[in-house]
Amino acid sequence: MPHDLFDNAVFDPDTVQMMGEVFDAVWTRIEPDFRHLNARKLDSVRVALAGAVLAYTRLGLRDPLVLRAMASCRRKASPLFARSCSPTEQPSVTRVHIRGTRGETKMKTSSKIRYDLSGQIAIVTGASSGLGRATAQALAEAGALTIVNHPPKPSSDAKAAAVVAEIEASGGQSVAIAADVSKEDQVNAMVAEAVRRFGTVHILVANAGIERPAAIQDMSLADWQAVIDINLTGAFLAARAATREFLRRGAVPTLSTATGKIIFTSSVHEVIPWAFQANYAASKGGLAMLMRSLAQELAPMKIRVNSVAPGAIRTPINREAWQTEAARNDLLKLIPYGRIGEPEDIARAVTWLASDASDYVTGVTLVVDGGMTLYPAFRGQG
Repeated sequence: MPHDLFDNAVFDPDTVQMMGEVFDAVWTRIEPDFRHLNARKLDSVRVALAGAVLAYTRLGLRDPLVLRAMASCRRKASPLFARSCSPTEQPSVTRVHIRGTRGETKMKTSSKIRYDLSGQIAIVTGASSGLGRATAQALAEAGALTIVNHPPKPSSDAKAAAVVAEIEASGGQSVAIAADVSKEDQVNAMVAEAVRRFGTVHILVANAGIERPAAIQDMSLADWQAVIDINLTGAFLAARAATREFLRRGAVPTLSTATGKIIFTSSVHEVIPWAFQANYAASKGGLAMLMRSLAQELAPMKIRVNSVAPGAIRTPINREAWQTEAARNDLLKLIPYGRIGEPEDIARAVTWLASDASDYVTGVTLVVDGGMTLYPAFRGQG
């Protein structure tokens, strides 16, 4: 048993002993699900379970009575990954892994699927405001422990702390980790810190993005590079670091059918040209092919890669487009559905892509735009 992980933790002896007992109790119940794995993968599952015990204890479940109650939950899946032992709060997905004619793993589910992410660790980059904030909150509501990434600067520290506080006030679990996603060393350090504290990472939402609009004749190289560095290179760096962790850990079928999930925040401007925003449109067009290429590459390892492409969403980054009545009316002419999107519209789409409800979906851009990409100006115009 990997109890040595617990011995290195800063806990009193009684809590360390109880952590070991919880591990043993859980492993006894779930071990039959993993007997088909080889020794190396089996060790990875055991280490991941030990990391989960350690992570949840660090989050405050240090009362021996609480831990003993967790260990006594009569569930086949790990009780550490449930928000309570009440049957009404358990996910209704029933996974039956069977071997197909060509050796593939199939998943049979019940007709009612909830987007339950309990026990999974999610990183959301650029999560201190806007779409990232709403996404972090939605993933936490679905049960994930959510890491709120933000730029390493004081103003961002305060915003990220507020997001964490909101999630915790709603009964979720969250921490903030600062990192500039355009910097390789900081991205690697962010993922390493998540693994150190919580055992692994299961979900990456590469959301961080900026705009630097200018006419092409006036656009500086610095403005071009800044947008590409955050929007495209940052997504690459985060996806690479997350993939390395997914492959190190291996699959944990009791948590998710997929070994890992990557969701990029793209834009309708991966397909709609955008005058005076050439840098932004180029970054999102590049992101579209990055997503599809990674999906093709990683699907055999059961890592799903998708994007969400928002249209006009009511966030601070595009406040000028909706803040006044005149601007709002002009914007609505581009949206057949007749309303401006809200951050929660995007967050729900991301949560679906992060869950096993979308298990057969990879390499797809899910456009959430109220019909903006239907080019409404052509309606009735032949």
